[in-house]
This record gives sequence, C-alpha cells and structure tokens, in this order.
Amino acid sequence: MEVGWIIESVNDINISAVREDELEDMLRVLCLAFQMPFEAALPIFLADTNSLLDTKRVMREDGKIVSCLTIIPAYCRVRGVSFRTAGIAGVATRPDKQGQGCASLLLRNTLAYCRDQGYAFAGLFPVASPYYRKFGFAAVSRTQTTTFSCTKNLVSTNDIPVRMANETDLKTLEDMHWESSHTKAVALVRSAGKWQSIFSTTKRIIVAELSGAIVGYLVYEFVLRQYTSIASDTRTPLIARILEIEAASDTAYSALLNYCLVRSEAEQFSLVTDREGSARFRAVSDMEGIEEIEEDELAAANDKEFMLTVLDFRDVIGKLTAGNAVIPALSSPVISELIDTEKGNDRVLIGASCKDETVLTDQSKQAIDSPIPVITGDSAAWTQVLAGYYGAADAYRLGWFKSESDQAVTSLANVFPQDDPFVSLLDNF
Repeated sequence: MEVGWIIESVNDINISAVREDELEDMLRVLCLAFQMPFEAALPIFLADTNSLLDTKRVMREDGKIVSCLTIIPAYCRVRGVSFRTAGIAGVATRPDKQGQGCASLLLRNTLAYCRDQGYAFAGLFPVASPYYRKFGFAAVSRTQTTTFSCTKNLVSTNDIPVRMANETDLKTLEDMHWESSHTKAVALVRSAGKWQSIFSTTKRIIVAELSGAIVGYLVYEFVLRQYTSIASDTRTPLIARILEIEAASDTAYSALLNYCLVRSEAEQFSLVTDREGSARFRAVSDMEGIEEIEEDELAAANDKEFMLTVLDFRDVIGKLTAGNAVIPALSSPVISELIDTEKGNDRVLIGASCKDETVLTDQSKQAIDSPIPVITGDSAAWTQVLAGYYGAADAYRLGWFKSESDQAVTSLANVFPQDDPFVSLLDNF
C-alpha cells in the first residue's frame, strides 16, 4: 500500500532509503546497469559527498535491491528566484529486471517523497529524455556544441595575461558565475563545494587578469574522439572540450580562447554552450587559423538536455508572482490563483485574470466579474513555460494548453515571457 511516499511491503516489494549495509549492493546495481568496474568505483562511491543514506533510495524485491537512484540537494534559480531542487542522478535497474517498471515505481515514489520534504522542483540530466516526460519532466535547457579545428600553428597573444587558475581564485570564479547566471531564466546555483569539485577533477581552469583582477575564466577538459578517416584508418584525436567560458569583454574572451588553443595542443576543439554563447564565439573567434567544422553530427548527438519538473505549483507560482523585480510584467495581467492539481492524470489547472485595468479591453473588463478563466496543461508544459523555454502562446498553439480565454493566455505570456534558459554541463548531478 502506498501512502504519500511511504511504501509498505506489497508482494515483497519495498522502497525506502538505502541501509548502510546495502551500499555495496546498491553500487553493484549501478555498475551492472552502466557497465562500470565495481572495484574502481567503490572508493569513489563510498567517499561521495552525497553519501547521506537518506539521499540514496532503493527498491527491493524479495529483500534484494533491483533499482536505485540518488537525490542530490541543490538550488535552482528560476527567473531570479531560488528554489530547493532535488537533483536526480544514478537512476539504475539491475539488467535482469529492466523493462518491468522498477525504476518508474521508484522514481514516482521518490518525487512524492521530495515534495513532502519541501522541494519545489526536481531536475536531472537525462540519458533518455522521452522516458522522463511521463513523470512531468520537461527540457528547459539544451547545449549547443560548436566543433572547430586549428589549420595552422597559433601564436599566443599577450593583450591580457592568462594563466592557470589556482585554488585561491575559486571564490572570484564563484562570484563571476553567480553574476552571469542572473541573466538566465534558469540556472543551477553553483556552490563553493561544486567549484572545489570542478577544480579537483581532470578539468582545467584558466583565468584572464587585467590590473591584477580576474576578468574572465575558461574551463576545459580533454576527451578522445573515435572516428574513421577517408582512408579507413581509425584514429583517436585529442579534443579540448570547452565547457564554460565567461569574460567581461571580447578582448578577454579572445585571450582565453587563444591561450586554450595554443597550450592544449589538441587536434580539434569543441565549445559547449547555449545559443548566445555560440553567437559570441562566431563573432569573436576571428583569429586566422580557426576553422569551424560544419554539421558535426557526432557533436550534435552528444548535446545534453537539462530537465525540470515542478513538484509544488502553489509555491513556485506564488513566489514567481510575489513582487519579483526580475519579472517586468507584474503590473500587467498576472496569474491570480492556483485552482487545483489533479494528481491522477497530472493535469494542472491555473486561473489567470487581469489585474491592471489600464490594459483591459471592454471584453476583458466584463470578464473580471465572471469566474476566473482557467488554463489547463500538463505539468511538463507548465514547467517549460514557467522556465521560459516555450512561450505560453506557442504552448497554446501547439495544443499543450487549453483555455476558455485568449486573454488568460496573454496574461500568462506577459508574466512568463519566453527566454533562453541554460544550464551548464559543469552542473551535471
């Protein structure tokens, strides 16, 4: 029997937090599912900073773990408001139990648990996006990878000094990222611990300085790319994958990029960013010897999505419309009331009415005295509109929203305009 997120044993199935004596069994399920070597993964797994037992949830059948996942507590900033967000990672099922609904049951149970624990959102970086949409998850960010190569030896420029970052730089980088992420409709809040983790891994961080102050940084890593040449000779060229670049000026941007290309000595490079970052790269990277690789299908196939689902609509919509200066349309029509959430079929009903009479038409003035017009859509569609990934009018036109009032849709679009949300791969759970 299921009551909220508590599952009592039914037909020898039980879901709860993992017990300490089950940690190695949980890791074995992960290793079998993702084809990882158990002995190599064990010390990393046990030393994981997310090793609190109540963040690791398992489904047991006949007392044996058959499926597992990990909750990673985080904060996601949506339109300038920070919300507690449950990062979902390591969703795995024992191979002989896959395709039997084990992970689905565990995930639904975990989302209910997270809702009861006060999380407003849950988020994940999916391996298979369509699978998660049925749980209300929807894409709110997708990386764009630009692949390029150097056709000649570059010479390092010294317009702005660039160097490898050291540990004392991390607080400055944290502050720079915090400021830049404020321009995004959706961004994960990157903690000091996350920066320390990035610095401690195989990723490289370089910084640009001007008059002793850091004015930009670039994070990259080396990867191997398997491909077959025209002569059918298989090679594995070294690729420098640029995961994030922030710079106060185009001069600093160029200096960071140039330093990375010169010092890495890689054969190819890829820049993983959003649409705005891709446009800036094309505008700034005019150094002779850089050639973009057009229609790189392998790179495009490796682009990643970040997906969110709203766990507490009343909390999210209330905070996003409560005097938030980031939303410029608060003086125009606003969402006024969350009417209902029908959990059974995952339909969310939200009432929208006009509050600013200066923008009302005669027809909508008369509607003020009538029942609040209702907009209906599933939670995946609502998530994308609240995050700015889709506009309300587009969702309505595509049939994701249904409403008795065009004015209600217009009201929603004014409060939650379409934007360009982006979550960096560096924030991967």
